[in-house]
Amino acid sequence: AVEYNKDGFIESFYLEPRAIIWTKRIWRYVKPNDNNILFGNNKLFSILNENIYNGNITPYQVTDDEFLKELLITDLDTSSIELIGYKIKEDFIFDIDRLVSESRILGICPVVVSKVNQDTLDLYRVYFPQARKYLAQEKIQHSKLPGHIRTMDDVFFYRYFHGQIYKESNIYDR
Repeated sequence: AVEYNKDGFIESFYLEPRAIIWTKRIWRYVKPNDNNILFGNNKLFSILNENIYNGNITPYQVTDDEFLKELLITDLDTSSIELIGYKIKEDFIFDIDRLVSESRILGICPVVVSKVNQDTLDLYRVYFPQARKYLAQEKIQHSKLPGHIRTMDDVFFYRYFHGQIYKESNIYDR
């Protein structure tokens, strides 16, 4: 049975390194169409920004794919930018012990367009496991949602979003 922890989210199963017989890293782009839960009222963007300002979530430089170089954000003028998407970094894993293939989200990066010069830019990266506690605090309700999706974290855990893969780990890094 799936159980929520004290922070209100479902923890990922522990993976024995020897039990991982196959893994692939992918990067996915999530757009507003078909993802109203994430983009409606800029809900996800607001949660991330609020928790970054409060010191709960650490933002990382967009050039840092390994979440090592912190980004100092003192003020973010959201009136001069418009959210147009998210880049999501995730790993697909096959666990031989449980005979399960699963996806684990590692990071989220808001993509915005400047209202001044129309430039598109990646704003910052967030290490997803650090953000889960705060996403789990955001209750969501919608008549068309399945009953098991009650929080913003549930949207990601149950993969109730749509996005296009734009890159995957391979020999050529394409």
